[in-house]
Amino acid sequence: MSGQRSDWREHLHANPSRMQQELAINLRESKALIRRSYVLLPELATILRKQDVELLVHTRELLDEILETLEVSSDPRTSKALKEGLRDMKSGRVRPYRDFVKELRSSHEL
Repeated sequence: MSGQRSDWREHLHANPSRMQQELAINLRESKALIRRSYVLLPELATILRKQDVELLVHTRELLDEILETLEVSSDPRTSKALKEGLRDMKSGRVRPYRDFVKELRSSHEL
Protein backbone atom coordinates (compact mmCIF):
# COMPACT_ATOMS: atom_id res chain seq x y z
CA MET A 1 0.00 0.00 0.00
CA SER A 2 2.77 2.44 0.85
CA GLY A 3 4.34 1.76 -2.56
CA GLN A 4 1.13 2.85 -4.23
CA ARG A 5 0.98 5.95 -2.09
CA SER A 6 4.52 7.03 -2.97
CA ASP A 7 3.83 6.41 -6.69
CA TRP A 8 0.75 8.62 -6.41
CA ARG A 9 2.71 11.39 -4.68
CA GLU A 10 5.51 11.20 -7.21
CA HIS A 11 2.98 11.51 -10.04
CA LEU A 12 1.39 14.62 -8.49
CA HIS A 13 4.66 16.28 -7.56
CA ALA A 14 6.06 15.68 -11.04
CA ASN A 15 3.53 18.15 -12.41
CA PRO A 16 2.54 20.67 -9.68
CA SER A 17 0.35 22.78 -11.93
CA ARG A 18 -1.71 19.70 -12.80
CA MET A 19 -1.93 18.88 -9.10
CA GLN A 20 -3.26 22.36 -8.34
CA GLN A 21 -5.79 22.08 -11.16
CA GLU A 22 -6.99 18.69 -9.93
CA LEU A 23 -7.28 19.94 -6.35
CA ALA A 24 -9.22 23.01 -7.47
CA ILE A 25 -11.60 20.83 -9.49
CA ASN A 26 -12.04 18.39 -6.59
CA LEU A 27 -12.64 21.29 -4.21
CA ARG A 28 -15.36 22.78 -6.43
CA GLU A 29 -17.01 19.37 -6.91
CA SER A 30 -16.89 18.62 -3.18
CA LYS A 31 -18.40 21.97 -2.23
CA ALA A 32 -21.18 21.53 -4.80
CA LEU A 33 -21.95 18.03 -3.49
CA ILE A 34 -22.12 19.22 0.10
CA ARG A 35 -24.36 22.16 -0.83
CA ARG A 36 -26.74 19.79 -2.65
CA SER A 37 -26.74 17.47 0.38
CA TYR A 38 -27.70 20.31 2.74
CA VAL A 39 -30.56 21.32 0.45
CA LEU A 40 -31.93 17.76 0.42
CA LEU A 41 -31.66 17.15 4.16
CA PRO A 42 -34.86 19.02 5.18
CA GLU A 43 -36.84 17.02 2.62
CA LEU A 44 -35.58 13.78 4.13
CA ALA A 45 -36.57 14.68 7.69
CA THR A 46 -37.38 11.63 9.76
CA ILE A 47 -37.08 10.38 13.30
CA LEU A 48 -33.52 9.35 14.00
CA ARG A 49 -32.01 7.35 16.81
CA LYS A 50 -29.32 8.99 18.93
CA GLN A 51 -26.66 6.85 17.21
CA ASP A 52 -27.86 8.03 13.78
CA VAL A 53 -27.62 11.67 14.83
CA GLU A 54 -24.13 11.11 16.23
CA LEU A 55 -23.10 9.45 12.97
CA LEU A 56 -24.47 12.38 10.94
CA VAL A 57 -22.67 14.90 13.13
CA HIS A 58 -19.42 12.93 12.87
CA THR A 59 -19.83 12.66 9.08
CA ARG A 60 -20.41 16.41 8.84
CA GLU A 61 -17.28 17.10 10.86
CA LEU A 62 -15.25 14.78 8.63
CA LEU A 63 -16.59 16.48 5.49
CA ASP A 64 -15.69 19.88 6.92
CA GLU A 65 -12.16 18.63 7.64
CA ILE A 66 -11.86 17.28 4.09
CA LEU A 67 -13.00 20.61 2.65
CA GLU A 68 -10.53 22.50 4.79
CA THR A 69 -7.73 20.16 3.70
CA LEU A 70 -8.67 20.65 0.06
CA GLU A 71 -8.75 24.42 0.48
CA VAL A 72 -5.32 24.46 2.13
CA SER A 73 -3.91 22.09 -0.49
CA SER A 74 -5.20 24.20 -3.34
CA ASP A 75 -3.66 27.42 -1.96
CA PRO A 76 -0.01 27.55 -3.08
CA ARG A 77 1.00 30.11 -0.42
CA THR A 78 -0.44 28.06 2.43
CA SER A 79 1.08 24.85 1.09
CA LYS A 80 4.47 26.55 0.82
CA ALA A 81 4.23 27.88 4.38
CA LEU A 82 3.32 24.43 5.73
CA LYS A 83 6.23 22.80 3.90
CA GLU A 84 8.58 25.46 5.24
CA GLY A 85 7.30 24.85 8.78
CA LEU A 86 7.88 21.11 8.44
CA ARG A 87 11.43 21.74 7.22
CA ASP A 88 12.01 24.02 10.23
CA MET A 89 10.77 21.29 12.57
CA LYS A 90 12.96 18.61 10.98
CA SER A 91 16.05 20.81 11.14
CA GLY A 92 15.44 21.81 14.77
CA ARG A 93 14.72 25.50 14.13
CA VAL A 94 11.70 25.44 16.44
CA ARG A 95 11.26 25.40 20.19
CA PRO A 96 8.54 24.15 22.53
CA TYR A 97 5.56 26.44 23.04
CA ARG A 98 6.09 26.37 26.82
CA ASP A 99 9.60 27.80 26.40
CA PHE A 100 8.25 30.55 24.16
CA VAL A 101 5.57 31.50 26.71
CA LYS A 102 8.14 31.51 29.55
CA GLU A 103 10.34 33.85 27.54
CA LEU A 104 7.42 36.21 26.87
CA ARG A 105 6.43 36.21 30.55
CA SER A 106 9.98 36.87 31.72
CA SER A 107 10.23 39.85 29.38
CA HIS A 108 6.77 41.04 30.52
CA GLU A 109 5.40 40.85 26.99
CA LEU A 110 2.67 38.44 28.07
